[in-house]
Amino acid sequence: MKKFIPLALLAATLSSRADVVIYTHTTTETVAGNFTTTTNKHTGYLVLSSSYGATEFDVFARSRTFSVHTDTNYTLKYVHTSPTKTRVVFGDKHGVVGATWLRGTMSHLNVGTLDKFDAPSTFTISGFYLSDDAEPKQTSVAGVAAFDAKRSRAFNALGYYAAESVAALRTYLIGKGYTEVTDTD
Repeated sequence: MKKFIPLALLAATLSSRADVVIYTHTTTETVAGNFTTTTNKHTGYLVLSSSYGATEFDVFARSRTFSVHTDTNYTLKYVHTSPTKTRVVFGDKHGVVGATWLRGTMSHLNVGTLDKFDAPSTFTISGFYLSDDAEPKQTSVAGVAAFDAKRSRAFNALGYYAAESVAALRTYLIGKGYTEVTDTD
């Protein structure tokens, strides 16, 4: 009986872990308003955790800056498109009207823990919203986010939860010479 107690404790510990899934993303934003249209391309990271929500890093290579946005107030729906296929739709409200949507087909990801994590291996990013400025601006968003197996497995192997994963990415970017700026969204 004694040898089953440590196994039961290990199982309880692993099942209560907040596994994180890291994605890298490439996004194009087109902003129109005040008689101008600008296009901004950037990369970044998306940290997803069932217990922490979602944190997005937008990394701007040209200006060597990055911004961080954490959202715990989002919409997450599972759409069963066939008996063997489930789509995940993740929505984040922006501005006066509109949202950014991430859509992907559910798969079993190896995130470096004993169990596979059910999440899409890629997300398609799309969105449209209006700003709340005195001179409103219309923003269109398009891109893709792909599962970052290397970082996901490394962070989970280190026992990182979402907050620690966010801190590690922030430290990594600062170490690469990037400066954090306030997220204006």
